Amino acid sequence: MNSEFPMFGNIGQKIKALAYVMFILEAVGAIFGGIVLLSEEVTTIGLLVLFLGPVVAYLSAWMLYGFGEIIVKLKQIEENTRKTPVTTASFQATTPRYP
Repeated sequence: MNSEFPMFGNIGQKIKALAYVMFILEAVGAIFGGIVLLSEEVTTIGLLVLFLGPVVAYLSAWMLYGFGEIIVKLKQIEENTRKTPVTTASFQATTPRYP
């Protein structure tokens, strides 16, 4: 499937990169918005946006980055389990038989 749709290849890393970019954009937007609100004398809301906006952006980036990390780890688990040989020896074949 990855060869047909390269956009979906390595999706975990892309989600992690998206989390980083979204954090930067949200934090800069919150700081800019807070400064604009402070300049228009909306002091309380301006301070809240200025200081809590980047914190909320950071927390939301955690969630998105964590989701990307889960996908990366699941992909690694899948690759490792495909490499592991499957043994089909039965339990009875390994137990000693007594007369």
